[in-house]
Amino acid sequence: MTQQFQADVAVVGSGAGGSAVAGELAAAGLDVLVIEAGPKWFDPLGTHVRNVYSSEADLSRVGDIIYGEMLSYPSGADAPIGNLKDLKVAHGTGGMFALWMGNCPYPDTGELPPWMNAADWTPYFDRALALMHIDQAGGGEGKMFEALLEKTRKAIGPRPDGREVRPMPFAARRVDGKLKITASDELFFRGARSLPNLRVMSDCIVGEVIANRHKATGLRAVRRTDRNEPIEISADTIVISG
Repeated sequence: MTQQFQADVAVVGSGAGGSAVAGELAAAGLDVLVIEAGPKWFDPLGTHVRNVYSSEADLSRVGDIIYGEMLSYPSGADAPIGNLKDLKVAHGTGGMFALWMGNCPYPDTGELPPWMNAADWTPYFDRALALMHIDQAGGGEGKMFEALLEKTRKAIGPRPDGREVRPMPFAARRVDGKLKITASDELFFRGARSLPNLRVMSDCIVGEVIANRHKATGLRAVRRTDRNEPIEISADTIVISG
């Protein structure tokens, strides 16, 4: 029997893009359902692996967890794609956003897509800075930090205005005295443990977008753990976040 679900918005994917969109729409009062192909990894849902294993003693363990449990070949395959043996991805709540480094370098104007003027990107970057709690000082301070910066400036030499040597912007903040790297949980719930109008369905593989006269109206999916359990989701808006 097909399970039926309904929402104002259905978002496919729980990584950086999916969690940002879902969180914004949920904060605006819409009923949002997020569909994630992989399993739930941590609690709170979508948190960063280093926020769970945060002590110095956990450093070696984190590597084992990432490479032994979180990363897999694309689509969970048993073998790599051709000779791309090192190409692995994260299928799970938070996606690759659950294990990223948190570095957020500001792009040069030459790196921006040409379909919008460089100046027009500024409000979007400002929004991302606030949403992701990006510390433009890189979280660094103290005499040693400043000495390293100064040595780097001397080694590199003069730079154009706006492209000076500076700390690497870092998406993290301190919560209760501990460093918290920004991940999907922050973008989903904005500091809350959960939201009544934001649901995340893990272990659910979307196979088809349902359309009516060229308008997406829903999704067909199956449980990853039971392909014989079909799911149908109806929504006014469908967001595919790969």
